[in-house]
Amino acid sequence: MYIWYISLYEPLPVGGDKNRLMRTGMLTKALHERGHEIELWLPGFEHMQHQHYEKNSSIAVSQLGFKIQYIKGIGYKSDTSIRRFIHNFLLAQEFNHIKNIRTKAPDLIITQIPSLELAYVVTQYAKNQNIPIITDIRDPWPDIYKRLFNKIFLPLYYILFFNEILKAKYIISHATSITAVSQQYLSWSLNYANNRNTQFDRVFYIGYDENYLTTIDNKSPKFEDIKAFSNTALVAIYVGTLGFNCDVETLISSAKILLSINKDIKLVIAGAGGNEAALLEAATKYSNLKFLGWLEQHEISYLYTLADVGLAPFPKDAMNSLTNKPFEYMAASLPILSSLKGELDDLITTNNIGFTYTAGNADDLSDKLLKLYEMKTAGNLADLRKRSQDLFQSKFNSESIYSKFSEHIEAIYQMHTRNQ
Repeated sequence: MYIWYISLYEPLPVGGDKNRLMRTGMLTKALHERGHEIELWLPGFEHMQHQHYEKNSSIAVSQLGFKIQYIKGIGYKSDTSIRRFIHNFLLAQEFNHIKNIRTKAPDLIITQIPSLELAYVVTQYAKNQNIPIITDIRDPWPDIYKRLFNKIFLPLYYILFFNEILKAKYIISHATSITAVSQQYLSWSLNYANNRNTQFDRVFYIGYDENYLTTIDNKSPKFEDIKAFSNTALVAIYVGTLGFNCDVETLISSAKILLSINKDIKLVIAGAGGNEAALLEAATKYSNLKFLGWLEQHEISYLYTLADVGLAPFPKDAMNSLTNKPFEYMAASLPILSSLKGELDDLITTNNIGFTYTAGNADDLSDKLLKLYEMKTAGNLADLRKRSQDLFQSKFNSESIYSKFSEHIEAIYQMHTRNQ
């Protein structure tokens, strides 16, 4: 099967020594290894680092052996800027240009939400060419912006995002199959489905490749003080994007509270994004908060060996469901302390692998950290760690997930060809 996989986010270079594969990369790799001719379409602009890896539209071969079609865009410095919207619009126009000069059409297309701009023109192309298309829901766009509007101003949301709402309806209504990272997101897509046939829709969790935890860097000086206190203190970590979906303010407030009651609890934060300045300032004020900045994968893997609990600090009204971070923590045998309600809360509670605190409530976060601290001092964290690892192995190992995802894609293509 000849497949186009049009995605928006994957660390560049794909399969590079310093970048672990995310959802797009893991699925592409799985399909490639099953013998399919898969071509990954990606912006040459790297979203996480806000840097251009490839400035022009061009074709390359990844280190894993599959082709990559880079799509030209202007890039942006802020995830919430107008320039990002312009960038996404230009990516869509560039896709239209490139596909018009291609001489061979794909047998099947995979795309995603977000972005709506790119997925919209990809869906138009698939519909016009009668090509089966699978749309993967990563985030509930444009509804992710709803939380910026209180109840009084909610009608303004529907006015400002009218075109985006129409695009979402078109994309989802014309998908041959909808896949999603969680049941919550799959259910959300029904709001835009316009009575489409949903029998081919599926949930495939993000999962995690535990092989990335095997290479560690235990020699970096940035971890020296963490190594010194990791045996006695409770080390709670967050590693990830420091954007508007990371509630840094509550983490900082909790550090202040915990410092005042003189408990040996350390908050260690690593990542990059718009909240870096606030964390740098807070780290100078509170000795129990450490900010490491951006870490490479081998550094992250070592940090996990020093940690006692993984944090998932989402803000109030966050629409996130099962993100990649909890699976990563489970793979590292870490209990989870999260602020998300819904599926992740149910997962944590049902399997007894951590706690959920009230989003935006630093007192509640501090109370849960104190409870975990008491469990560590009493020697009772080992049970949570084991349950977390066992759950990962039974449900969230990426090798199993993306094998089943690939089988679903193959079944969609076979169904489509039978119906022609």
